Amino acid sequence: MGKKKAFISFALLIAAVLLSGCSQSDPGFSVVQTSDGTEILVDELSSAIVSVDFPHHEIHDGESFTSDIVDEQLGNNDTIILAWKTPSAPALVHMVLEFNTLVGGDLTLWEGATWTAGTGSLNPILNRKRDSVTTSILLEDTTGPGFTATDNLSANVTGLNTGAAIQLHHFHAWGVKNKISAVGARDDEWLLNPDTQYALVFTSSAVSNKAQITVNWYERTNPIIPIGGGDDMSLLFAVLAVFSVALTVGMFATKQVLLGFPSVIFWAILGGFCYDQSTATWDMWYFTFFASIGMAIFCSIAMYGLRNIKEELEDGDQMIDEKGGVEAEFYDDGEGTPLEAYERDTSSGGSAKKIRARADKRRGRK
Repeated sequence: MGKKKAFISFALLIAAVLLSGCSQSDPGFSVVQTSDGTEILVDELSSAIVSVDFPHHEIHDGESFTSDIVDEQLGNNDTIILAWKTPSAPALVHMVLEFNTLVGGDLTLWEGATWTAGTGSLNPILNRKRDSVTTSILLEDTTGPGFTATDNLSANVTGLNTGAAIQLHHFHAWGVKNKISAVGARDDEWLLNPDTQYALVFTSSAVSNKAQITVNWYERTNPIIPIGGGDDMSLLFAVLAVFSVALTVGMFATKQVLLGFPSVIFWAILGGFCYDQSTATWDMWYFTFFASIGMAIFCSIAMYGLRNIKEELEDGDQMIDEKGGVEAEFYDDGEGTPLEAYERDTSSGGSAKKIRARADKRRGRK
């Protein structure tokens, strides 16, 4: 009994550690863990999620880009041009436009514009996450022939034709020379068409002007979450649960102690999987985690108990009737049927008498 008590005490200690270790809280905010292990902070006072917006996230994800061009010697009606072509679907470009001007001017975004291939200069594209190796999918034809992705836009192309193009964006800014810089910008995002040519044009409205145009965008292929991910997780949960239950039932049905160890392992794996899937304290995954760990502890105790029963059966202590009836069977190390073994032991004063004496003692007989 000493080993059994020690084993049970150890199992209870593991359960206590799990319970205490999973109930800690952080001061000032709560932590919610997603299925991929990401922690979401929730403000304790307002219950608001501490977060960044999606375009900001795209910077962190290495999928956000920027490109700008400056001209400090603009005359009246002089232009600054950035031109590019979007690639074919499914990748989509989400773009925001901005410009600065000293005196004033107009910013226009044209969709479907054309220009003379192989003209202009390369204007570099920068990934806004500086340690990212991801490059932009936008295309230029300055280096020609044809449009290619070189991590550049085409700047100040010649032969720009907007006759059949669609004017998407037109913004005007006024300014006073040498006194104030006029700034024009919109937070409105443009979701550009795939496989389409675009030209962003700033036109100066005065002499001795200076201006800068900037484009910021991120590139994303929809859907963000791959279809079928949830089904894969459900299938994995089902497989782990079926194996855990089958091994446990098999251990008790066949009284095979060796099935106990894989039962414990599968219940523990299932518990770890459920903990990883949990996104909030005491959600269904969290409850399933504790139930799985409880089953792992139960199976380990049951495995120990079945081993003791098996050892007692091998020693000949089989089926003692505690209610006072006739013992059904007695086994010994000899040959023959249980009845023959019982008769042989009775006549020779063998183990049957010892078993009967032990049974009488349990019943309180003298």
